[in-house]
Amino acid sequence: MRRDLILGLAVFALAAAYYAAADALPRSMLSDGVGADGAPKLYALMLGLLGVVQIARSIPRAGRSGGAREPVPMGEHLRALGVLAIGAVYIVVTPYLGYLPATALLIYVVTVYAGQAHSWRTAVISLGGGAVLWVSFAKLLGVPMPAGLLGRLVG
Repeated sequence: MRRDLILGLAVFALAAAYYAAADALPRSMLSDGVGADGAPKLYALMLGLLGVVQIARSIPRAGRSGGAREPVPMGEHLRALGVLAIGAVYIVVTPYLGYLPATALLIYVVTVYAGQAHSWRTAVISLGGGAVLWVSFAKLLGVPMPAGLLGRLVG
């Protein structure tokens, strides 16, 4: 119970810091109605809501069975940390590789990490997924994406 409360408070604090960082983004005369801070603020609000849910889960309820929950095996925690590490590497390499190749690589690595075998199908699906996300954001929505070294050399 105490761990749930600490986790909920930590998630809520992270959400508040993320919201504050999003609110500090510069505003431009060229911004649309949503602005550059729109999506990050929405993510912060959703994260804060998850923190509140976690805090609520930590509050004991009347009539709840008092039995202790089984601990989560350490392997599951390590697996989650592995996904977090993959995401951190993605954030670091995206400016160098560019959005499209980094996202395709992210999809491939996460898919293989989740248990899918290395295959040409996995590679093609990863490339296709990266391309769909790039077209969606860069072309349809006009969101500037990191070009990476190859993009700077070509264009």
